[in-house]
Amino acid sequence: MKRILKGLLLTFVLSMTLFTSVIINRSCTKVSAATTPNYTVAFSYENYYKVNLQASLVGSSVNTTKASVMYGQGGTTTLSISMYGSGKSGTSTFYSGDYIMSDVVNINVSSSHDSTNIFITDSSGNSVASSGTNTITASSLSDGTYYVEVSCQSPGWSPNAREYRCYYTECEFSFVVDTNPPTITGATTSKTNYKNSSFTVSASDIASGVKNLYIKNPNGTGFTACPNPCEITNGVNGLYSFYAIDNVGNSTPTHYVYFDGTSPTGKVTNSSGTVITSSYANTQFYYSATDNESGLYELQWKTPTSSSWQTYDTNVLTILADNGNYYFRARDNAGNFSSTKSIYFDNKVPTMSFYNENGSVKNGSIVNSEYISYTANGTGSGVKNSYVKMPGNTNYSLASEATQYLASGTYSFYCIDNAGNRSSTYTVTLDNEAPTLTATNATFGTTTEFAFRVTAEDDSVCEIFYKGPNDLDYRVSSYNYVDITYDMPEGRYYFYAEDQFGNRSSEKYIDFYQPAPEILITYDETTNHYMLTWFDSTYTVGVNGMEYFSGGMLTEEGDYEILVIANNGKTNTYNVSIDHKWVITGWFEATCLAEGYSINECLTCDVIIHGNWTGIGDHKYVEDDVIPPTCDEKGYTLTHCVYCGGERKTNYVDELEHEFYVAGKVDATCQSEGYTINKCRNCDVVINGEWTGIGDHIYVADKVVEPTCSEKGYTMYHCDYCLTQWKGDYVDELEHEFYVAGKVDATCQAEGYTINKCKNCDVVINGNWTGIGDHLYIADKVIEPTCEEEGYTMYHCDYCLTQWKGSYVDELGHQFEVVGKVDATCLAEGYTINKCKNCDVVINGNWTGIGDHSYLVKEVVDATCSSKGYTLYFCDVCFCERMSDYVDTTPHNYEKTHVEASCMNKGYIHYKCIDCGYSYDDNFTDPISHDYEITNKVGSCEEEGSITYKCNVCGYTYTENLGFGSHSYLTTITNPTCTTQGFTKYECSLCGKIYYDNYINPLGHNYSKIVIDATCTTNGYTEYECSNCGDSYLTNQVPAIGHKYIETNREPTCTKSGGTFYSCMFCSSEYQTNEILPVGHAYETEILKVSDCINEGKRRYYCPKCGDEYEIIIPATGHNYQLLNENNKNGVVERTYKCSDCGDNYSEALGDQYDKVATYVIDLVNKYNPYIVYVFTATAGLWSIGMGVAYAVAQKNEDKVKAKKMLVNYIIGIVAIFVILVALPYLVKGIAILLS
Repeated sequence: MKRILKGLLLTFVLSMTLFTSVIINRSCTKVSAATTPNYTVAFSYENYYKVNLQASLVGSSVNTTKASVMYGQGGTTTLSISMYGSGKSGTSTFYSGDYIMSDVVNINVSSSHDSTNIFITDSSGNSVASSGTNTITASSLSDGTYYVEVSCQSPGWSPNAREYRCYYTECEFSFVVDTNPPTITGATTSKTNYKNSSFTVSASDIASGVKNLYIKNPNGTGFTACPNPCEITNGVNGLYSFYAIDNVGNSTPTHYVYFDGTSPTGKVTNSSGTVITSSYANTQFYYSATDNESGLYELQWKTPTSSSWQTYDTNVLTILADNGNYYFRARDNAGNFSSTKSIYFDNKVPTMSFYNENGSVKNGSIVNSEYISYTANGTGSGVKNSYVKMPGNTNYSLASEATQYLASGTYSFYCIDNAGNRSSTYTVTLDNEAPTLTATNATFGTTTEFAFRVTAEDDSVCEIFYKGPNDLDYRVSSYNYVDITYDMPEGRYYFYAEDQFGNRSSEKYIDFYQPAPEILITYDETTNHYMLTWFDSTYTVGVNGMEYFSGGMLTEEGDYEILVIANNGKTNTYNVSIDHKWVITGWFEATCLAEGYSINECLTCDVIIHGNWTGIGDHKYVEDDVIPPTCDEKGYTLTHCVYCGGERKTNYVDELEHEFYVAGKVDATCQSEGYTINKCRNCDVVINGEWTGIGDHIYVADKVVEPTCSEKGYTMYHCDYCLTQWKGDYVDELEHEFYVAGKVDATCQAEGYTINKCKNCDVVINGNWTGIGDHLYIADKVIEPTCEEEGYTMYHCDYCLTQWKGSYVDELGHQFEVVGKVDATCLAEGYTINKCKNCDVVINGNWTGIGDHSYLVKEVVDATCSSKGYTLYFCDVCFCERMSDYVDTTPHNYEKTHVEASCMNKGYIHYKCIDCGYSYDDNFTDPISHDYEITNKVGSCEEEGSITYKCNVCGYTYTENLGFGSHSYLTTITNPTCTTQGFTKYECSLCGKIYYDNYINPLGHNYSKIVIDATCTTNGYTEYECSNCGDSYLTNQVPAIGHKYIETNREPTCTKSGGTFYSCMFCSSEYQTNEILPVGHAYETEILKVSDCINEGKRRYYCPKCGDEYEIIIPATGHNYQLLNENNKNGVVERTYKCSDCGDNYSEALGDQYDKVATYVIDLVNKYNPYIVYVFTATAGLWSIGMGVAYAVAQKNEDKVKAKKMLVNYIIGIVAIFVILVALPYLVKGIAILLS
């Protein structure tokens, strides 16, 4: 039974504990925070006092978050309103008319009123929600403005039976629901929204308004805020992303604009894929394009037969049916067009026609005229180049229609049009030169003894004419050559040639003469004989009337006559002689008594004679005796001549030197010199030498004198030979031992020094001079720095009154701010007007350069078939004009006219544009053949002969000239140059006929040399330049010498790296190694301005190493208030506080302080109320468990009594704590009211 009672008691205790916790929680609900953070609403209210039906206003406020109002029977309560939404809440103040991002709104009214009514209406006055309690929830709210009205009332009182009195309060505020995001224009949610020019994106919000518009650039990594509207000009190609947020946080989805300001790139290729770079083609081709941004939209083309653009299929090779211009272009998805590619298709072969001064010339013909020229015809794309192979050349070169080709020979021509079509090859031979004569084994205008041949050569058929020394008239050869042989008469032979057109060469001659017969006569010096030789077996040779044969010798002395007879009767005579031929067979030498000579013998007749006499010869000496030298006489050799016996001394040897040795010695004394006794080893001569001079004294010490501070010590001696006295062995004076006996300080007028006295001899000196001292400066005046001048302090010396300027402060420097701006135009630069804040100096800066023109449309010119259309703009600032926005020309509107071919002219179709008059010819047909009637005319020098051809059909006439007779030529000499020949021009004064001869080879260049030395990076070379014509070339190229660096070590500074720098000694090249990082600043600091309670200070940091400096702000310290005094005015205690740092003071009533403290304590309790409840509940629970366990385990009576007392005390404590917690806010507020 006892155990059951114990269990019931424990259960009762636990139940009471839990019940108490619930009660406490419920009692604290009105002052605790909601689970969702609430906005504190700023509202307007009116507090009324009502008597029966008559109400009067007793208090009101606008935009307050807490209202202290009268209510009920005269009490005071605090009224506040909070609000939160399901999607957006906060703890800040919500002002009337603010926005909330939620379609559900919860409103709570906190006050002590007994009755609270809440009404919510929309902007049209329609009821949205109402509540008769202090809370209300409105849901499914659409965007818009809503009005909230709150009415609070408590029961009043009746002072008598006829009156009813009460207080009530009316409150109101509004809120705006905004749950929709802003609207973005200028961009879409599609990434394929393409733009190709400047665009603008903007955001708008009809509710709370746009807070920010954000952009992410194509190369950006994130969104950044941008202006609204946001204009993109000259943008980077790529995808731009945008989104916007309104003022309540609604965010739009991402919108996009893909900017593509780059046009597509197109190309035209042939069937093999090679890009066609020219504007012409003669085979099929493709057009293709690429676009790396928005991508291609379509390809377009125009054919020669269409004037509008059509879609072009890239998969189909262009089929070219019509010659003419084909146009292509590409368009991308952003609307950009590529540049137009134009290709002129032409597959027709060009033709050529030829003419001379007489008319047209047929292909393959040979003509005799002054020149030939041609015309190239390209009916479509036009002729690009013509080519000619000149006579005698193997290669073609560029030709010109304006050239008259004058040189004789065969010409080959062809041409190529701009589309690459090549004409057939045409040949024309021009023969307007006389035949050429050449001589073999002879030279014209000279004499020859040999048989020779003269040949005539010409491009056409020619004949050679010749005349011998016995002929009166010329004879014609049956061939194109003439042979002159040995059996023909001697004399002058004349030649000329003439071709089928009458071109006649000049007359030339060769003299043919056979010389007298000659033999070879050879002399042999070794035998003194002559040999006769010849090789013509027809010669007959006789010597002094006797016949000789080839190889015969003339061996005997005498005169010879040699007669040579040829078989043609011509003779030749030679005369030779053979005389003595001497040979030296021996010599007789000359002596001192007779001349020398040679023995000469004749090779032919053996006669001997003497010759080559040399005159009297020299003596021939032999040695007799050798006499050696002595110390006093020379030595020599004695000889005699073997022919005449004469004697002679020779080979002299110089005298010997004495060889002395020391045979004795005499010592020196202080009275006489010392010397040595020297004797010669060869001749016994004796001399004294090596004198030592007077010797030294031999001193003996007599007396020693000690040194003092002022005199040296010494020893007295006397000489033991001459008794001379001497003072020596000096000892230096003793040094003074000074001590400082006094001191005189230095000033700026005199040096400072110490008074020093010797301990030994009482000598006194001044020493330790310190030099002139420093000035003792005292500050007089501080000059503050300005923008352009340093600040400083003026000082004066207290001793000498010298003035000094020091303590310099750097000039402040101008602090410019922009006060105006001048915009740039196309005539002048823009700039800002900058004014210094300190000194009012004004400068212009931030120059923007010349601005752009401001163009306006002046005229729009339409395109025609002959000219493009365009728009003419003019600048309204500088009035300059420019043309732009070109429009391609329109197609021609051709009218065709057929022209039939004639004998002279080709047939063709003539095309003429009826709009602009442009015309051209095409579809040529060859001329028809002439039917010529021929008339011959014989010419002379003054009048040419000719053959005239006249067509019987068309009347066309042309004449072939047959040339003149003999000409009378005038010569003009053209000198050679470095690279061209010189020549003589021959012009006939009668008929004007011209030809050229006497060609002189080019002179060659005369080069001068210029040597250009190599540099570090450029090669050297030798340049040769011709002083005559300026031609130059390079040789001896030398590679660049390369850099030669000098190493320099530089120490690092605060901000710049140090290291090893290498500078080229030849040029400005430099590089760095072993980089040493900057050492960094070592700032020192000083306070420029001390901070105080309300004003900020300023601190300066200065680097003494480099001079860098900067300043920081020292925050204000704030007031340090202390109680100054306390006064009681009309029962109200007022305290005065004063700042101990700056003296600032203020006064405050003590009641206000208590009210603040009470409010602070209540706020703390309200803030931490949930935690207090949790701690109290947990403590009570644990304590209850402890009490129940103690009671349950108690066995003894005294333990049970003790447990019961503890349980009673526990219940009393719980009740007391609960009462204190509930009453604490009211208790604190009441105490504050009593104290105040």
